[in-house]
Amino acid sequence: MGDSFAQSIQVHAAPKGHRRAYRQLADKLNELSWARDWDSFRSDLWTALEVAEAIGSENTTFTVDEGRFDELEQIGNILSEHGFIWTGQIDPKYEYLGDYFAFVPELGLFTAECDADGNVVISSHTLRQLIDEAESLDELRETVDKRTGKAWDDAIARATVKYWAYPGEKRQPAECWAWQSGDRWMAVLHGEHDTWWDGAAPEDIEARPDDWWRLITAVPDRGTLLYRNADGEEVTETP
Repeated sequence: MGDSFAQSIQVHAAPKGHRRAYRQLADKLNELSWARDWDSFRSDLWTALEVAEAIGSENTTFTVDEGRFDELEQIGNILSEHGFIWTGQIDPKYEYLGDYFAFVPELGLFTAECDADGNVVISSHTLRQLIDEAESLDELRETVDKRTGKAWDDAIARATVKYWAYPGEKRQPAECWAWQSGDRWMAVLHGEHDTWWDGAAPEDIEARPDDWWRLITAVPDRGTLLYRNADGEEVTETP
């Protein structure tokens, strides 16, 4: 039996629909015994709905502690086929570096060697060679950007979750918030944190019914106050 490797995949944006993709992912995750990062001892089988909900959650990572080298590729191929934006990592082992993967539909698949934290590694020998061959600082920067996958990083950042919060009455907890991951929109009621639905119309969210809607960087904790003070300034208070 060959060596096994710790591996992980994170989905950053999901296209609309694609129920078939969630079924395929559930079957593959069950076949390979992959789990979520916080549920590594999962014993029950994945369902398509659970996979869809996991992907809809921010920063959910699918992992396996000991998997064959090609397992990440098998799961990544399903994600790529259906247009998901994802990153993956095979952890370093022994004296060898790990492998980093990033997929964006319009860019294709980027691969590079990485350290244990998923940072792309360029050897000192290669870096000195790039410096010697570059005719200008701009050319060196462009080459290093290509070697480190900057275009993929930028595309993933653009597709990452965006949040809108609706504060409701002054000094009252936010009534609801909605967020976007790629073309996928969801919304959550503040008072029922576990209640969410998929498919909120982008035009409804982007229209922002009034000035109370504001852009925030993360879903606030339960009880967070989001409001405007007497001067019209936006205020955020956490419990």
